[in-house]
Amino acid sequence: MAYSSSSDEYTMLALEMLEADQSDEGDSSNVRLTRRYIRRDHHEAHDRLIRDYFAERPKPDCRGELGISTHLKITATLHQLAYGYAPDELDEYLQMSERVARESLQNFMKCIVVLYSNDYMREPTREDMERLYEVHEENHDFPGMLGSNNDINVLNTSSLFESMLNDNFPDIPYVINGVEYKRGYYLADEIYPQWASFVKAYSSAANPKSKYFSRKQSKARKDVERTFGILQGRWHILQQPARAYSLKAIQRIMYACIIMHNMIVGDNGFNISENNWVYEPVQNMQTTWYDRCEEYKARTKELHDREVHERLRGDLIEHVWAIRAQEEEEEDEDEGEE
Repeated sequence: MAYSSSSDEYTMLALEMLEADQSDEGDSSNVRLTRRYIRRDHHEAHDRLIRDYFAERPKPDCRGELGISTHLKITATLHQLAYGYAPDELDEYLQMSERVARESLQNFMKCIVVLYSNDYMREPTREDMERLYEVHEENHDFPGMLGSNNDINVLNTSSLFESMLNDNFPDIPYVINGVEYKRGYYLADEIYPQWASFVKAYSSAANPKSKYFSRKQSKARKDVERTFGILQGRWHILQQPARAYSLKAIQRIMYACIIMHNMIVGDNGFNISENNWVYEPVQNMQTTWYDRCEEYKARTKELHDREVHERLRGDLIEHVWAIRAQEEEEEDEDEGEE
């Protein structure tokens, strides 16, 4: 088509490029006419993807054109999650821009967190913790264990004990060496403070009981720590740098990976607790602000009690050593019968 002047020709060409860009990538108010436009063949990319993984091609849209299909966006998202692909690495195979690949990932994360967080990322109940205690004690001879910590920076920025300090966490009593404790503890290394909720190994054990306890504690702690390694092995995006994501986007990615991991564990029949339960936090708050502050201070003092820390560790040492003695006695009886 011939135009009356070269100026009109350049204007029409710029308008055509803008219209094509908006139809392929979505409307954007920040589009500049002077940027370089890359024409991508979404039809060919979609057909190749369908041939590789799917059975049939979806129908074109109302304009008679096939834009960026859901298959392409989901495939781009899974490539980023499972293999750690950068958004701009998918251009050649999926014919998709970096912006669309990044937005597809973020939209997918939002849907996962909104739809499934209540089922697969809820607070544990007392029954959940009791079952977890039983499973853990069968493997490590450690009762009453909650989790593991190995970085002091996590403690300084974490809200790990907020539910306990605010009295929103259920009491889960257990007995060790004849002494009853109301709340579980966390396995930690020597850099952590001597709090009542931390059980640490001895850096230099002086007797056989302490040495044996330190070996069992380290084994149990590493068993818990390796769960994050399993999560990274399943979702390689967690092994990559955070790139230019916002803090909320990084949080959603982390939550979505945990939720999908729990889904896989549940589908394989390895989950400990039931998922069809709606969490309702325990509310034991006092009536006035002054009473709540006093209760908070009392629980903080209880959490930082070093005497409870030493007593709990001593009871655990005796408990683990007694289990070992019982096992050795049973082995001697079996050998005598043979």
